Amino acid sequence: MTTISGIPHDFKKCSKCGEIKPLSEFARCAKSRDGLKSECKTCQAERRRRYYAEHAEEERERKHARRAREISAPGTHTAADLRLQARAQTDKRGRLICWWCGQPIEGPYQKDHRIPLGRGGSNWPENIVIVHVECNLSKGTKLPGEFNGRLL
Repeated sequence: MTTISGIPHDFKKCSKCGEIKPLSEFARCAKSRDGLKSECKTCQAERRRRYYAEHAEEERERKHARRAREISAPGTHTAADLRLQARAQTDKRGRLICWWCGQPIEGPYQKDHRIPLGRGGSNWPENIVIVHVECNLSKGTKLPGEFNGRLL
């Protein structure tokens, strides 16, 4: 049995890819007439993947902010605060310097909390530094004195 459009009742056409797929391939949506989203799950997943690839830095910041809220860490910081910190950690030659090891950062970098959130640190800009990915991963939740003896 088919509908007026020639599509069987238990199938639907995806508005994105145009393929006719079973209803099980569409997520629920209370706002639509038929109770299903217009895009199939495959197209939705592809759209989300592209969005997160294009907005990786914003998503990383959002996750960090959420974690800080979950553990009730005081304070917040913005992208502008991180730019100020990066400027403060730039040497006379214009190279960004890792807070922990003192070496120039030439590839990807991460923000780090001097005093980890899990050890009572805040999420205020004064507690945020820019570091090598490797330094951040090896530091973990250690305090500055436990990591390399660097004092605040």
